[in-house]
Amino acid sequence: MDGMFAVHGLRVIETEKGRFVNMPSTSYTDKDGNKQYSDTFHAITKSARTAVNQAVLNAYDLKLQQVQQTDIEVENTPNEEMSEPEDEPEPELSM
Repeated sequence: MDGMFAVHGLRVIETEKGRFVNMPSTSYTDKDGNKQYSDTFHAITKSARTAVNQAVLNAYDLKLQQVQQTDIEVENTPNEEMSEPEDEPEPELSM
């Protein structure tokens, strides 16, 4: 399905456990007044999730190399209440 979709709002998050791709999401307040997040895009299968994650991380690494070669300063975006997936660790770059 190469070239059939454009997904905006993916973020690469760096944690002590490593990097993970955070899917675009919307926030809402649940019945108890707690802020919750719901993905607006997500892979259905493990193989699709792996393919999306690898494509995003490869693009991130390529962009990072380009930035380092041109000495462009990149501003980190704060992680606003982003929860880390329990089964997959992953830095932060808005795409």
